[in-house]
Amino acid sequence: MANLALLAGATVQGAVGFGAMLVAVPFLVLIDPDLVPGSALVASVPMGIAILARDHRYGRLAEVGWPLAGRAIGAPVGVFVLVAVSTEVLGVLLGVLLLAAVVASAGSWAVAPSNRNGFIAGTISGFSGTTVGVGGPPVAIVYQGDAGPHLRANLSRYFLVGLAISLTWLSIGGELGPERIWNGLILVPGLLVGAALSGRVAAVLDRGWARPAVLVVSGASAVVVLLRALGS
Repeated sequence: MANLALLAGATVQGAVGFGAMLVAVPFLVLIDPDLVPGSALVASVPMGIAILARDHRYGRLAEVGWPLAGRAIGAPVGVFVLVAVSTEVLGVLLGVLLLAAVVASAGSWAVAPSNRNGFIAGTISGFSGTTVGVGGPPVAIVYQGDAGPHLRANLSRYFLVGLAISLTWLSIGGELGPERIWNGLILVPGLLVGAALSGRVAAVLDRGWARPAVLVVSGASAVVVLLRALGS
């Protein structure tokens, strides 16, 4: 069941550039809360490699340097806050902020893809990815104007380096033991199948639907995070 949830999530991420945890996390929490965030993040590494291998000709790592610098700060803060503050409170706060950003972006106001905004988005992403398992939307909103393949390739680069940062800090914080790593490896097949299936969906979104898809998935992320927090 967990692999099926991640298969669906990887299909979304491979097409839009992010969203695997949005789709999978609600089901993973029901199946086994200990799968989130550590095991799910472990399983995401091969998926990110598979998506980047497909779109590697587009973009470059330097373009997401500032978001990664922000993530390096946000991730450890998230680990320490996770110990002190309930995930319900964090979920409500992050869900409201994200939903506000989506609504603003869908209207007349949009976040410009500057170094400063990339750094801020990366910091929020590192924090939210480590605490509630959903870190893609903040960065995706900043770069929503990029063409589909370019957006997916750079988000994959961002996530791969960012995953290493988050997993390191989760390990330091005692939130990533051998059992969670093993459970993450068991979830890899579903993510790899989803990444393979996503190519057809990506081809459709690349016909001018990449930005609307980013906003839809980001908005859904906010709603899911809120519902999880309020329902706990």
